[in-house]
Amino acid sequence: MDISYIGSVIKELRDKHNLSQRRLARKLGISTKTVSAYETGKCQPSLEVMNALSELFGVNISSPRVKESSEKLIMLKLEELHLGLTEVERLTQNYLFEY
Repeated sequence: MDISYIGSVIKELRDKHNLSQRRLARKLGISTKTVSAYETGKCQPSLEVMNALSELFGVNISSPRVKESSEKLIMLKLEELHLGLTEVERLTQNYLFEY
């Protein structure tokens, strides 16, 4: 999931429901600093917090846009892994060729 997208959605929903960061934090049982970190993309909410946000705001966290973001993130991670494995394979072949 794109962490900055999640943060912007949390802020948008909080503003839409006229909640301060402090009030939202109290409702979720977390600190105001944590809400701020979510909204600014410094950290990602846990699944437990995402579920609580979903219930509080009446939104579906498995919406197509969230799913699309998750799929993109997974594809990027797989691509990074593939590039890393390709590099390991190349280095191994070079090493074996030299000896």
